[in-house]
Amino acid sequence: MFPIEKICRSILWPSVCLVLILGITPVLNAERYTPPALCTATSDTSYESLVIPLPIEDGDEFASGVTPNLDVSVVTTAPVTTSPNLSLSGEADGSSKAIGTSFKNVVDADLGTYWSPIGSTGRISVKWIPVAETINTVIITEAAGFVGNIGAWRLVNHDNGDLLAAGVGAGQINFNAVTLNKVNFIIDSSSGTPAVAEYETFYETVAGRVDNPSGDLENVLVFLDTDRDGTGELLGAGFCNNDATQDPTGCTANFDASLPTVTEDTSFRGRFMLSYNDSDPGDSCGDNGYGDSSDFTIVMDVQELITVTDVSANEDDGLITVTATLSHNVRDGSGLVPFDVDYTVSDGTATVADNDYLPISGTLNFTGAQGDTETFTIEPVVDTTFEGDEYVTVSFTGTNNSSHGIDISDTAQITFLEDDDIELIMTKSVDDFNPNIGQTIVFTLRVENSGSGDATNVSVEDILPLGFGSVAAVSSPVGTSFIVSGNSVNWTGLNIPAGGFLEATLSAIVQSP
Repeated sequence: MFPIEKICRSILWPSVCLVLILGITPVLNAERYTPPALCTATSDTSYESLVIPLPIEDGDEFASGVTPNLDVSVVTTAPVTTSPNLSLSGEADGSSKAIGTSFKNVVDADLGTYWSPIGSTGRISVKWIPVAETINTVIITEAAGFVGNIGAWRLVNHDNGDLLAAGVGAGQINFNAVTLNKVNFIIDSSSGTPAVAEYETFYETVAGRVDNPSGDLENVLVFLDTDRDGTGELLGAGFCNNDATQDPTGCTANFDASLPTVTEDTSFRGRFMLSYNDSDPGDSCGDNGYGDSSDFTIVMDVQELITVTDVSANEDDGLITVTATLSHNVRDGSGLVPFDVDYTVSDGTATVADNDYLPISGTLNFTGAQGDTETFTIEPVVDTTFEGDEYVTVSFTGTNNSSHGIDISDTAQITFLEDDDIELIMTKSVDDFNPNIGQTIVFTLRVENSGSGDATNVSVEDILPLGFGSVAAVSSPVGTSFIVSGNSVNWTGLNIPAGGFLEATLSAIVQSP
């Protein structure tokens, strides 16, 4: 593995190196990753600093196998020098003052005292007489209990009436530097009573780039520890060129960094490092070799989920076992993370109200290991009533692990197979086998249950042959429906216990052939 300095020199000469070390390390082996040491500038400290905002934040999570785009912004900034609070050497006045408040309270460095106008608007000013001051920053701090009351405001150069800034709400105000004897903060609106505890004024200076007016080259490299040995391999490179002014400038280099597919949550550790050197850009540790750096962590988040399996079993065979399985390891820095998952069983076509099964809910305790299975049982109620196959639904209602995003949305259907012995025999008889034309005869329909299980909600359909007319219902058991339409018969709602039978009768007139 080449040292980073040699990689920069051999691949990207004569450019300056911004080195991104993106180390990949399993959570349990995080100590194997060692970030590179920072070089320090050996001369010419008047150079501007270079700041690299993170394109991704610590703890950002990505699904397994994604390709996050690394938009690396290289922002050139210059050292900033801030004066003391200049208001402390000045005086204050204003448009009015409420009882118990004072103009001078805004320039006394005491947040416990304040100024308020009479009413909801007013002016408070800081002045330097006779020697003017140069300022470009004002900070307005509201008194405790009045924060958020100041609405619209204007900052005005009292000497000539120029508007320096305008806005809404107290806080820091930045504007172009101006030399003046008096600066007015004018409150144009407020919600409640406005109260200013401190009215601070400053002059901030930005050092220019005095020794290199030709601009800088910033090169961005991405190193990825693909073999997880603690050393990053070169993944990609790019550069951008700042302009030749002395003002802070910036540029952006983009990367598509393909992170490997993982089977459990894995931490990716890295460090941004910026190198700049105009005389020898490839010399990473030369003059002004490395500037700012930022360490970061990306978490490759593999979706752990709990799955539950459908089951079918005879309703009279006893307890039915339901199995839930964890798909992936659940880990943190100390190892596997045990967790609990709550489950419940809800009605489907089988219901507790009909005494089809015993109600149940509970908690499963998982070890956190991939493939861990936990079980519970459902107890169907044994009966002799024929109801056909019925089912219930198993679902998960919650977990005590909120940090890993474990998916518990899976459900299962548990089917109770009908195993009751039902044997129905239907017969149809007539009261006269040799009727005359025009004679009324009576048919009897009989349904018998010769099995060992009760038959419920049985339906019977029958059709009389041609040669019969004026077909009509005569009798049927209470609780059943016996409907005759033309020569068709529809008999429904029959409940027949084991060994029992039901009969219904209908009449018809014999017609001519």
